[in-house]
Amino acid sequence: MSNSIVQAFKSLNVSSAHSVSEHETIYDVSYQYLSNIKEFNDLISFHNCLVALINLDRYHKALELIRQVPEDVHIEFVLEKAYIYYKTGNSRLLLDIYNSNDFSNNPILSRALKHILAQDYYRNGNNAKALELYVQLIQSNKEIDNSLDLSCNERAIIHQQNLMDSIDIPSLTNSSIEESYDLLFNDSLVHLSKGEYATALVLLNKAEQKCQDQSDLLHEDVLLELAPIKLTIAYIYQFTNKTEEALKILKELELEPINDLIVKLILSNNHFSITGKNSDNLNFMHRELNYQYNLHHLQQKLTKPQYHVLVKNHLLLSFFSGSLSNKSSYLNSKSINQWLDDFPGDYTPVMYKVLIKLGIDINDISNSLNHKQISKKLFKFVSANNVDQQVIAATLLLVFINSKQNRFDQSMIALEKISNYQFDNEKVLPGLIGILIKLYEQLNLTKNLEALFSRLVEHFTGTDQKLIKDDINYYDFVKIIGFKLLILQNESSSKLFSLLNKVNPDDELVSTVLNNSSPSNLSPISKLTSSTPSVDELLATSIETLIPIREQQKPITKLKPAVNKVTKKTRKPKFSSSKVVKPEAEFNPESLDKERWLPMKVRSYYKPSKKELKKKLGGHQGAVETQSAAPVTASNATNTSSNKNKKKKKKGKK
Repeated sequence: MSNSIVQAFKSLNVSSAHSVSEHETIYDVSYQYLSNIKEFNDLISFHNCLVALINLDRYHKALELIRQVPEDVHIEFVLEKAYIYYKTGNSRLLLDIYNSNDFSNNPILSRALKHILAQDYYRNGNNAKALELYVQLIQSNKEIDNSLDLSCNERAIIHQQNLMDSIDIPSLTNSSIEESYDLLFNDSLVHLSKGEYATALVLLNKAEQKCQDQSDLLHEDVLLELAPIKLTIAYIYQFTNKTEEALKILKELELEPINDLIVKLILSNNHFSITGKNSDNLNFMHRELNYQYNLHHLQQKLTKPQYHVLVKNHLLLSFFSGSLSNKSSYLNSKSINQWLDDFPGDYTPVMYKVLIKLGIDINDISNSLNHKQISKKLFKFVSANNVDQQVIAATLLLVFINSKQNRFDQSMIALEKISNYQFDNEKVLPGLIGILIKLYEQLNLTKNLEALFSRLVEHFTGTDQKLIKDDINYYDFVKIIGFKLLILQNESSSKLFSLLNKVNPDDELVSTVLNNSSPSNLSPISKLTSSTPSVDELLATSIETLIPIREQQKPITKLKPAVNKVTKKTRKPKFSSSKVVKPEAEFNPESLDKERWLPMKVRSYYKPSKKELKKKLGGHQGAVETQSAAPVTASNATNTSSNKNKKKKKKGKK
């Protein structure tokens, strides 16, 4: 047996393997040799197994194999291990490999590791670090990497950073690179993330034409390359309310033989996002999209924004169809904590957990008659519990329900409770504080607003500057509060702008406010007004159509504390007010019944009723006949007893 394994291993031709069956053969033979002959201590057979498993896309099995062999065996294969860690989502192990050595003596390996780590950062949404690595790769590129690939990857990161962090970053690579459909597509994504839909659409149409003109690709490959371009065109049409054009493109794509799982998922998702609004069969839609299966198999391929949207869609459809429960893997504590770390401020899974906990379903929310009862449940839940994830989520739901009722007294109490708790933490939640500010402004509660701004300024100035610097959204929140105070001519605004200037001295807008000078690097007016209608178009528009119609706000009513008063029970008068009392002269005591104090049955003139007489005589009237017992046959006895049983009916209470 051992000789045959050794012979089979020696006869392997690893370099010429291309098909799936050849890679499977290489893995099977090499693993038999590694485990049975070499006892997991052989470099060549281990490397053969790793390469075969990578070619077969069996990364988790490759990870198990790495754990089986000693460290002095797998330490030699840095690049293969790094790629397997990236594919299995082991970011920490990948970073350990990258930091373990500077690899200065091997520049090719160093660049390869930077590529893998940058892709891992990009997938996890750590765009700043991903872009930093690509800046190093672009600046140090000496015809080692393809400049076109570097440009495409750089633009993909910039697009995602614009979406997630709202930062406008210029591209390092110039436009002298040959325009391919890949580069045009990624350029269009950058413009799309900035809201420049017309420019993005022009680039996408150009990319589509270039892709169709590719003569060196098979028809199936052309379809696969065209799919993301067409999906993005359809997305822009859908986003700009051109749903008919979007639906036409999506229907054409559905007819194409595309086998890529992620493309098919996004295609179905976007299709149902248009047609599903009018669909009554939610269960069918849920089955067709099959989010649970797709999210499991695509977890390491989806970018962070894609994963974010698809999970929220999955939870929404599950809640609508009634199949979501607190046992869902997305609603356990570990998953929720990870979700809040990945997407700070998004309490979507916690909201569903609260709704299920309080027994509120989609039918209750859809029916406006139930809103009062729902708001009572939510307010009671918020009032009875200490501030935590679920209380914050319940408060957000309460604000939503109260907005439907157009009454915010409960919401305000709940928001004030949470804000008081938040000020004791390192950071406050911008979303909740923002809602409270909006309520105070709408209801013209000036004193409450001033007190809140005062507490915010005190909190921000006492916060560690690193916390503000590391979180762009929190930095923007401080800036918004600063400008609100500036509009109100509040002197505290200067404190916040001084703080922001220390955190980020390069912020031109903050520097302009502080120095009261003319801005130099701010966007020109022509760029800011490029997406606005022309003057003639604005003049032709009726101003009444631009004024939003708001429902009249109901006044805030403060809850009055219950007062327990001890009240004596008032007795009713013995006689009514209409009672007529005879005069004393007409009163004759002789005419009164002398036996009137006795019970009726004891009085001399009492006559019993027929029923009472019958009961008194034992139920018989006349003589009682006595009969001698007569012998009966078995059949007669049976019949008699059965007849008696038939006559005996169980009487119920009347």
